[in-house]
Amino acid sequence: MDTQIDLFLTSIQTFWGQIGLFLPKLLAAIVLLFAGWLIARLLRTGVQRGLDALGFGRLAEKSGLEAILRQGNIDVSLRRDCRPDLLDGDSGCCHFCRQ
Repeated sequence: MDTQIDLFLTSIQTFWGQIGLFLPKLLAAIVLLFAGWLIARLLRTGVQRGLDALGFGRLAEKSGLEAILRQGNIDVSLRRDCRPDLLDGDSGCCHFCRQ
């Protein structure tokens, strides 16, 4: 009877030991995932601001890149103030950037 209790207690101790080894790894994975997400958001914002400062949307529009994309049935606007769901079919421009 004592050996069964000892076996049970040993298995419980092993279980908690494995949990204790797993939780720090899980926490580290969650922290790394969050840090990667945060870095990606910061890079996205930086790239968007950089392209806006360079006037990339207007440059793409003038160069004909957007027209080429539309010919390939890719509904996208490279200007940040244009959203594909607001684009006019014929003009290729959204309601906000008509001038």
